[in-house]
Amino acid sequence: TERLPESDPQVIQWRQDSRDIKFASTLQTVEEMATTLGQAIVSPTWVGDRIRWRVHAPYELAVTKSAIDPDDFSKARTIAIQIRTDDGGLERCSWLVWGYDATSKAWTSGLYDHGGRSLGSPLFQGGVNGYQRHPAVVWQWKQPPAGELFVEPDEALLQLARRVNVAMTDLGHGVTYQIHPQAVSWGIPMGAGPVDGEQGAPILPGPDVVIQFSGRKGDSDFEYRTPSLNLQELRATINYWLQTFAVSRGLPPDTWLADSSTRNLGAKLQEEAELHRLRQRRFPAIQDAMRETFDVHRAVGNYWSRHGAGRIAYDDDIELEIELAPIGRTEDRQAGAQADAIEISRGQTSTVSLVQASTGQTREEALATVSRNLADEQSVKVAAGIPEQV
Repeated sequence: TERLPESDPQVIQWRQDSRDIKFASTLQTVEEMATTLGQAIVSPTWVGDRIRWRVHAPYELAVTKSAIDPDDFSKARTIAIQIRTDDGGLERCSWLVWGYDATSKAWTSGLYDHGGRSLGSPLFQGGVNGYQRHPAVVWQWKQPPAGELFVEPDEALLQLARRVNVAMTDLGHGVTYQIHPQAVSWGIPMGAGPVDGEQGAPILPGPDVVIQFSGRKGDSDFEYRTPSLNLQELRATINYWLQTFAVSRGLPPDTWLADSSTRNLGAKLQEEAELHRLRQRRFPAIQDAMRETFDVHRAVGNYWSRHGAGRIAYDDDIELEIELAPIGRTEDRQAGAQADAIEISRGQTSTVSLVQASTGQTREEALATVSRNLADEQSVKVAAGIPEQV
């Protein structure tokens, strides 16, 4: 497929759309949600005078599956998306409902309150869905069981996050309140009130607290004590959880350890090779989901371009080309340079692709960088009187 030039109106329109949808940060949110919850729902939505991509968790949707093809999210009978309102929480939220009747081939849209009362159709007249499809796409790293639309969330990862968060809270509390000596008192502190049948005022501990006692010195006393913090045991527990989870996912045990260290370059390369393999498994899922999401994006954008939105319509056969940046890997620079030269000679890669991978630039930016650098090298040779090699 031939790439459109940057000056093409459709490319210019996509550059504007990608800024409006905050492409990079939105996809990061999608990846994080799909990793923890099993899936994320991306809904290209028309907001005001521009298009946005809304990211929804699976618990924000209520879906009625198709009786003919229950596995196909795009052919679901209804897809209801929660819309939180200012006058209440989830109990008083509204629902934006997208419907599809397989018998009549009719697409509908409507807004309903928490009690099911229709609030009309804020986007279309007559409740007819002008997009002629559900404006939502499910991003998943693996297919759900037959007859299901969603997969189970990564409960092991969620439980790990909860346990580590609680343990880190305990650790922070201990470092704050138990690392200093604490005054321990005997007797009746001043201001404690009567002690017969009545509860006295509490003593607030802290390294800066001075406790004053009433009565004679012999009737009361206190001393400084340092409680046992058990830092080693708590840290060992956190590390055990992290190591066990990493091993269960086929990752090196010290993947998430704060004090992990690699013995040598060979060990590091072995660890990164495993991570590289796991990450590459997601590439096909990302490409398929992005292709379907752009189809919805095009349908939404083209509808509003026909209704006075002042935007360029995308051609029906246009495709969004995505180039997933290669995953950075630690390697010996000399060996890496030799490998790059061999791959360039074989046509497996190019100098432009290598610049993209190392700098994060777009293809056009990398091409301009390479051209500029080559021109600079040629200028230096001309200025130095170095003859060109034939």
